[in-house]
Amino acid sequence: MKTKNEFTRWDTAETLESEEDMREYIEAAFNEGDLQIIRIALNNVVRARSMNELAKNMDISRKTLHEMLSIEGNLDLLNAKKLLNAVGFDLSKDVENRA
Repeated sequence: MKTKNEFTRWDTAETLESEEDMREYIEAAFNEGDLQIIRIALNNVVRARSMNELAKNMDISRKTLHEMLSIEGNLDLLNAKKLLNAVGFDLSKDVENRA
């Protein structure tokens, strides 16, 4: 008799336990150079942290943050920079350190 395979849903956000994990994950996404990968990585980091807290730090609503990070969302450079700063990733400093 065959048994059913049981699978659990993988959630990357659950694996991002430390600030360093999140930072390395975002950095790897930027290294890919694909906006969709960056958006997905930011979404995972936001879910690993408190979306409500990050939205408040960015002075936007939770709904706006959620919409911004959706596939259809409009994540512009200014909001991406605000979001990166809110999760502790200093884009200007990190880019400078890589040069």
